[in-house]
Amino acid sequence: MLEQDYKDWRSSLVTQEMLRDVANAGEASALEILNRRDNDPYDDQYLKGYIFGLSVVAGWKPNLIDSEGNEVPDEV
Repeated sequence: MLEQDYKDWRSSLVTQEMLRDVANAGEASALEILNRRDNDPYDDQYLKGYIFGLSVVAGWKPNLIDSEGNEVPDEV
């Protein structure tokens, strides 16, 4: 994917809304674990996995190339 295309996609209003929704879902799941009165380790593990999956979605980045076709190194 071209680096500029990725930057344009990442800054689009639709993508920003999706990232807000992903963050809200993760926050709601974390709060469910933290505020639960009863002990439910299986559900806690499920929610932890769900939160991890959401973080992977939010941090996704394709292999990027510049306009000349050169690979763009990952930012540190």
